[in-house]
Amino acid sequence: MAYASKPAHVVFNAVPARATRMLEEAAEAARNLGLSVSPHHFGERAAFHRSAGSGEVAREIEPDGKAALEVDALWGWVCEQVGMPPGE
Repeated sequence: MAYASKPAHVVFNAVPARATRMLEEAAEAARNLGLSVSPHHFGERAAFHRSAGSGEVAREIEPDGKAALEVDALWGWVCEQVGMPPGE
């Protein structure tokens, strides 16, 4: 972001299944505003809802589920952006 002099990226959250067009349009709108869009997003997943209510994270709810995979993918990408190994 220009004001903060720090890189910032839009991450879409709770994206409905089969909402490819909606996601593409939202990403285009963000880019038109000069925002960078992460190549990863979070889908509308039960594990995210359940984890919020229980104080756990998606990996604790469904270790091999889609929500956990989405978090891992975003985390790996964020680590790349800041030059940090993903295991830290």
